[in-house]
Amino acid sequence: ARRRHTRAMDATRARIARSWTPARCSRRTRRPQARPSRRWSASGGDRTPETTSKGMRKTLADLNAILGEEEEEEQAGRNAETNQMEGGEEEKRSTTTIEVSDSVLQALKEAEEARGNKLSDDAIEQMRKILDTTREMSSKSEVDKKTRGEDDKLQKDFESLSDLLKPKTVVPKEDIQIMKEKVFGPTSFWVTGTMPNPDLEGGVLFRGNLRDDKEVVFRTLDEKTKEVFGGRYELFMSEDFEAEGLDSKGTTRVRFLVVPADAAQPPAISRWQVVVCVILAGLTVGSAFQLGIAANINRLPPDIVAYFLNPQNMDSSTMIPKLEELDVGPVLDGAFPIMGAVLACAGIHEAGHFFAGAMRGVKLSPPYLIPNGQIGTFGAITQFKSLVGNRKDMFDVAIAGPVAGGSAAAVLFVYGLICSMGGDASNPDLVSIPTVLFNNSFLLGNVCRAVLGGQVFEAKEVLIHPMLIAGWCALTTTALNCLPVGSLDGGRVVQSAWGRRGINISSLLTYAGLGFGIIGGSLSLSWGLFILICQRVPEKFVKDSVTGVDSKRSNLAWVMVILAILILFPFSFTLPQDQGIFI
Repeated sequence: ARRRHTRAMDATRARIARSWTPARCSRRTRRPQARPSRRWSASGGDRTPETTSKGMRKTLADLNAILGEEEEEEQAGRNAETNQMEGGEEEKRSTTTIEVSDSVLQALKEAEEARGNKLSDDAIEQMRKILDTTREMSSKSEVDKKTRGEDDKLQKDFESLSDLLKPKTVVPKEDIQIMKEKVFGPTSFWVTGTMPNPDLEGGVLFRGNLRDDKEVVFRTLDEKTKEVFGGRYELFMSEDFEAEGLDSKGTTRVRFLVVPADAAQPPAISRWQVVVCVILAGLTVGSAFQLGIAANINRLPPDIVAYFLNPQNMDSSTMIPKLEELDVGPVLDGAFPIMGAVLACAGIHEAGHFFAGAMRGVKLSPPYLIPNGQIGTFGAITQFKSLVGNRKDMFDVAIAGPVAGGSAAAVLFVYGLICSMGGDASNPDLVSIPTVLFNNSFLLGNVCRAVLGGQVFEAKEVLIHPMLIAGWCALTTTALNCLPVGSLDGGRVVQSAWGRRGINISSLLTYAGLGFGIIGGSLSLSWGLFILICQRVPEKFVKDSVTGVDSKRSNLAWVMVILAILILFPFSFTLPQDQGIFI
């Protein structure tokens, strides 16, 4: 209770001190002469600043006496001593010498270049000037710095350096006016307003009314931009969803974005990205080899397999049974073909992208292979490293990979299916896998049941050829990459065929399907997280993102998405009878 009372009285003294200080009283007495400030007291007389200050000190002294605390003057004296000691320590700290190495300038230069900012000679000279000023200031006290104004000088130097380091990507007002007069016009696109672009730094958005066919207008304006500015700027056309109403043809209005050429290009490949690419390739080879080992695990002696499948043996000192009979030769002989087939399908997939990119003038990054132990690989991330002309070009580059890789995988699947017919146990090329695995794909599982016969799947295990496993896994990888979401192959295809709104809707449905396990089965969680982390953003480096594709490409997009869903739908026609559910 005493502590609460003490805190309350401290707060009261602080409020009184703030409102009755002599300085504040003097300000009030200096108000206009026509209305002099008056203070009331207990006796009803006027108070001057002197009497107010005396009365205030007496009141505070009385409060201190009630609480049994020290006088304010003594406390103020101690505070002054403390401030003096702290000031001495601060003075010592301020005179501490700071060593600035000559290598700092080189380190700053390398750091900026690693970020993609090539320093100009003026920026390097400004850095050197700041370092020299810092060396001079490091041995001076705070009083000297403030007296000579060196702090302000150093701050101005830093502000000048910040301006030099900013990328020169802002479109000047003079160029904007030239664009309005010489690029845009009443017969192509009538500009009604401009605004900064929120997506690409330094760009300017031109909003207005389209006066001709979108594709024709874009081609004309793009040629004029290059003719007038000589390649200094890149022109983009996109749909203007914020505009009110539709254009004269009843479609969504468009807007044009002008961006400096150096800011419009996708980021270049860095050294560490090449290192990551090589590391991921090595890990993918390992995961594909692990798939081959898992597919041929039944070639080992049954006792050894049962030993490793029993979790209790992991912590026991029991010897592995029949270790002397272990022969890994047959396992390796069966693992390498599966590994090679899976990696070959992945390589053909990426080759399809690069071939189409070369045909369309689109540069691609090295493929970043993604390892996965269940199906060997999740495919690869391939980025655009140059601007894409239009949605047709993006469609062709995106779908070329699934068509090439999927065709190779389908050939392996059919070949393995034919070799599996008959299921002769004496055939050393066949491997035994659990029958329940065929329920992981609606399409592939029922094709196998139709070709091999339903009676084959009545047992717990079924004998199949290794190439059937490789083809199944490669087709699953292709289907995962054909899902219409983000910057996957399927996302790029859908964005090309159905526009930005189409990819937004399909992405939402895909995330829902993966989240609820409707598509993907046991791969849905890991694949969904991979998309969210690495490939959730649709492509934005498309110059003409408005002009759509023809009906053939649009229909091909539908076929691709439907096949992907059928492959990834984890049920089969005979699942209720097999599992005893929904009866």
